[in-house]
Amino acid sequence: MARVVDEQYPMLSMLLTGTYGQYKALVPSVENGYFSRLLTVVIRGTNGFDKRYVKSKGGQSVIPKQVGHRLLRTYESLMNAGEREWSLTESQKDRLGEHLETEYGTLIGLLGENFHSAVIRMAVQIERIAMILTAMRLTSSVVPDGIRLECSDADYTTAEIIGNRLLLHMAAAYRLIDGDKQDVVPEIKPLDQRTILLDALPEEYESKKLYSEAQSQGVCVRTATRWNDYWQEHGLVQKIRHGFYKKVA
Repeated sequence: MARVVDEQYPMLSMLLTGTYGQYKALVPSVENGYFSRLLTVVIRGTNGFDKRYVKSKGGQSVIPKQVGHRLLRTYESLMNAGEREWSLTESQKDRLGEHLETEYGTLIGLLGENFHSAVIRMAVQIERIAMILTAMRLTSSVVPDGIRLECSDADYTTAEIIGNRLLLHMAAAYRLIDGDKQDVVPEIKPLDQRTILLDALPEEYESKKLYSEAQSQGVCVRTATRWNDYWQEHGLVQKIRHGFYKKVA
């Protein structure tokens, strides 16, 4: 699907679907430039019967048309809003850098240096996703002309989660291209440095132990603190008292 917004700056977006064999024909090597430039999603096939008919007026074709009309209205709203300057905040840039150094670095360590370009470009993709989320919000709010926009923390977090998931799918595709003949990622599971750090901690630990163990794994103190907050929010860790924590069974 292509649309020329300006004759000097044509823009192209494309969605491709195919089997594993077709994907390998398109991207025969992990060193191929397509591998790091494509956002890849690996979907397991199912043997169930796929109902091809939709109980709605106009049949199955009405659904993509409805979605297309909504996208067109969003696009027109953005065009009418005028140009904006957008950027991540300084703290968000630091956070993205930490991802490259820790969580993404784990994948490079597991899959090899050939995965490096995918990691670097995913950082760019996260930034683009965050920008799109900000732009979508402009369609429902009035923003003065000429204003400089910064990404909200909520939008950045959403973009980061999406990027993490996409990177795991790329890791699955990497294994496929690299010659792994086994069932290609029957279930996408995060290769998460957070889990590695948490598993290495005793059942009860204090902040000093958390930081020393994190640094031994190459994780900075600020990132370890953020992960510890994440564990508490998701019920993995319980705070006993100030500076002391306990894993939740």
